[in-house]
Order: sequence, then structure tokens, then C-alpha cells
Amino acid sequence: MEMQIFYDLIFFLFLWIYLPYFFIKRKYHREFIQRMGFFPKDYFGNISHKKTIWIHAVSVGEVNAGIPLWKALREKYLAYKIVFSTVTKTGNHLAKRFASPNETVLYFPLDLSFVVKRVLNLIKPSLLIILETELWPNFILQCYKLKIPVILVNARISDRAYQRYILVKFFLKPIFKRVSLVLAQSNKDRERFINLGMEEKKVFVTGNMKFDVEYKDRGVNLDNLRGLLKEKDKLLVAGSIHRGEEKVIVFVYKELFRLFPHWKLLIAPRYLERVGEIERLIKRIGFSPVRISSLIYQLPTDYQNPIFILDTIGQLRDFYALADIVFVGGSLIKKGGHNIIEPALFSKPIISGRYFFNFSDIFKKFLENNALIICKNKEELKRAIEKLIKNPEEREKMGMRAKEVMEREKGVVEKNLKHIISFLN
Repeated sequence: MEMQIFYDLIFFLFLWIYLPYFFIKRKYHREFIQRMGFFPKDYFGNISHKKTIWIHAVSVGEVNAGIPLWKALREKYLAYKIVFSTVTKTGNHLAKRFASPNETVLYFPLDLSFVVKRVLNLIKPSLLIILETELWPNFILQCYKLKIPVILVNARISDRAYQRYILVKFFLKPIFKRVSLVLAQSNKDRERFINLGMEEKKVFVTGNMKFDVEYKDRGVNLDNLRGLLKEKDKLLVAGSIHRGEEKVIVFVYKELFRLFPHWKLLIAPRYLERVGEIERLIKRIGFSPVRISSLIYQLPTDYQNPIFILDTIGQLRDFYALADIVFVGGSLIKKGGHNIIEPALFSKPIISGRYFFNFSDIFKKFLENNALIICKNKEELKRAIEKLIKNPEEREKMGMRAKEVMEREKGVVEKNLKHIISFLN
């Protein structure tokens, strides 16, 4: 009881500090009330009096990583219903698109003891699966009290997060002691979980489920997307771009466009609210910004020198499939990089900046197979793109090497299921 009061006080303090940012960034939405434990009548009608597996993923990246496991549990354990929760709107929208009619998608409750109790009593899960490392003290403590097993799947701790966690190890240790199982991505992650308080016998290395991702055209016809471009055109896709990176990308493209006018650029910002400022930048340097949402799969003839902006949710993977060269953002600035597995799925040559500390284990596998180019600055980025533009054979070979890494690392979902099954039977 004392621990719950302590965690409640900390969370209330966090909310008080976070509230101004919350409203400035317009994070509030119509369904946010779910996070306070309130749902429409019969919202959980599908799972009433049924055994339930609750899977939680914070946002789009974790949802994508969790879909293969979600699919496997759905197909192999028909006696159980699936409940899937997220924190972000984009993650929630993606989960709803994948969910079957008899599955429930909701927003994860705020980590206040009275809210957590209410939601757990509504759902009554038989098992909770948390993807990657979402540590909510009150939620985990309440699951432990109710004898609901908690499993961290695809679990990892980045270099930056580990430095922070070590400082509050005394705070995390009682939480980890109540986690039933950790299925870690790497040996380094396993060691970190143990150092933070997990029992060795409860931590296993199974790999990264993102390597098991499958591609499915989610309502977007790639032939129609190709219709955006002329026959000789090639496409450079810059995905998951953060503030500060688009300026580098656009100016590099401007210099290359003079030499290679048949190469087109698509920028996919990490956050859609930044589309307007990217449009203004593109206009300032003499190009025409074209939002993908404004096209009906035809390239308008009145646009001169277009640069496409992906302003829709859940389509980046489709454009990676269409790309000839891919740059993955969050890496020219100190954000720690983003997922390079999706472009590798389509055998694409991949370029990244030097800041990839959030995905260092994955990047290492691709670098060891010569399937990734790292650029430290604008000049190196320009040289790397120009080299690949001039050498289609190298583009193809590099893409095949990326695909080889994908094939070699597959099978993680099955490994995870072998551990999860003991909590279901």
C-alpha cells in the first residue's frame, strides 16, 4: 500500500509538470478519457466472461513489432480474446486497422492506482504482454496483486535509458521483482535487466521481433503509387525525419537534382504536425511541396520540381517498398536513429546518420554485412547518395545484403511463443 501511495505521488508530480506541454502540443483527444478508466457502455462486450491476453505497445514502432506476435496468438490460442493498448494516437489507429472485429483496442490507463484497478477489473486479463520496455509501477504492482503474469517481450534498454535507470535502480528494483519474465533482444539487454534487479532465471534472449515483420499492402496499391512518377524517374525516400534533418536532406537533394533531375524526393516527417514547416522550407529553395494526401495517384502536371511529403499515417512502409534509395532519419541529430528493418525487408540500399544509439545492436548486424552506409555530415550524405545513384548494381547488391540480414535473424516470434505458452496452459 505504501509503495502505491509513493508511486501515485510521483505520477501526480509528473502530470503537474507535463500538463502545460500536454495542452501546448494538443495531445488531448476525444478518447483520452479512456486513459482515466472511462469507457462507453459495452466497450468490453467482446471479452466479457472470456479469457483475455492483453498486449501493450506505446506507439507505431512497437505496434508494428508486435503485430507478428499478435497474429500468432490470435491463430494459435483461439480460446483467448486479444486486448491491445497503446499510448499514442498513431499507434492506436494502426492497432485498430489490424484488429479483428472481436478484438478490443484501447488507450493505456494513466499509472494511478485507482485508475489501474478500475481498468484491470473491467478487462480481467489472464496475461499481460508489454512490448519493449514500458515500466508502469502501479500497473505492474496491481497485476502482481491480482496474480496476472507480466511479460516484457522484445525487451530492450537503450544506452541512454540505461544510464538513467541506473540512477534510480532502488526505485525500479521492486518493480522488476514483480515481472514474471523478460524476453530480451540481446545479451547486452539481458545483462542490463539483471543489473537493474531482474532474477537471472527470468531473463532470456530471444532476439528482435522486428525481423519477423511481414509486408502487407494496407489499402495502398503500389502500381498506383508508381504512377506518381514518370517511367525513368527514381525515388529517394527520407523516412522518420526530425526537426533539423529536413534542411540537410533538402539542400543535398537540391545539389543532386541539378545532375540527376529524374530522381525525386519524398520526405516522411516523424511527426505529422511538422508538415507545414517542411512545406515552407521546400518553397523557399524553389521546389513545389506536394502532400501525398492531395494526390489521387497521379502526378499533377502543374507542379514544377515536386518534393513529396508523406502526410498520412501508416504508409511509410509502402513508400519504402517503392523507393530506390532510403535514408532513415533521427540519426543526423541526437535522437538515436529509427528502424532500418522495414526498408531492408524490401532489399533497399539504406543510409543513416551517425546517431543510432537506440538501435545499436540492429545497426551492428547490418554494418557487419556491409548492408548500411553511415554518414557523419551533409557532405558525406551527398557523396553516399550520389555514389548509389551512379551505381545501380551496387544499389541492388547492397539491398540484397540487407535482405540477407533479415532472413538470418527471423524466427523470433516462435522463440517467444515457446516461453509465453507456459503462462497460458
